[in-house]
Amino acid sequence: RDVNYDPLKADLLVIMGGATGVYQKDKYPFIKQELSILEQRLEKDLPTLGICFGAQLMAGALGAPVYKGSKGVERFWQDIEITPEGMKTPLRHLDQSKTRMMQY
Repeated sequence: RDVNYDPLKADLLVIMGGATGVYQKDKYPFIKQELSILEQRLEKDLPTLGICFGAQLMAGALGAPVYKGSKGVERFWQDIEITPEGMKTPLRHLDQSKTRMMQY
């Protein structure tokens, strides 16, 4: 991590997925740091997008309970359905007729 980096100055912060869960913050100390960053950004209503684990982090930063699901870890191949509007964009290449995605 760059000690001079200020996450509050970014125009947009995108937090992606991963194999960890917010409920594992005692096992993975970096989660606490990311929660702190998100709390600050969300308090200032700065543009922030959370995908998968990123959404868990955002929920946790906003005070929502985040816990392991009763079915355990989600790992499977998933067909992606693109809307008609999406098929007019570069997302068309992710349509299930061309691509399968691994949900992890």
